[in-house]
Amino acid sequence: MAEIIAGSQKEGDSSAAVQENGVSPNNHGPSNRKEKRKEAKKLKRKQLRKDLAVKEREEEEARLNDPEEQVRLRLKEQEEAERAEKEKRLFDEREATWLEAARKAKEEAERNLLEESQGEPV
Repeated sequence: MAEIIAGSQKEGDSSAAVQENGVSPNNHGPSNRKEKRKEAKKLKRKQLRKDLAVKEREEEEARLNDPEEQVRLRLKEQEEAERAEKEKRLFDEREATWLEAARKAKEEAERNLLEESQGEPV
């Protein structure tokens, strides 16, 4: 019994909330002129967004199907790949130079340490 009462209270609360929003619980639509205008504006904006999305999609498809655009995209991708390869090559060269300098410095330090230890009497 408590479940039935609780369920009916929940239903009553939701219908009260619907009535507070100005929408009548029976017809599920706007009940006055202001709300009708608001709903019409909302639908109009929604339709405009939908139309713009369709138009943008069509333009993008047309642009992608354009042979000149395809050539341009291919060239751009090729240039980007070449640039990335050049940067990688420069990085590798700098890294190798740095590693070589670090190796030489380590050898020099070891040599100096060995000379110092051999030069001192035991």
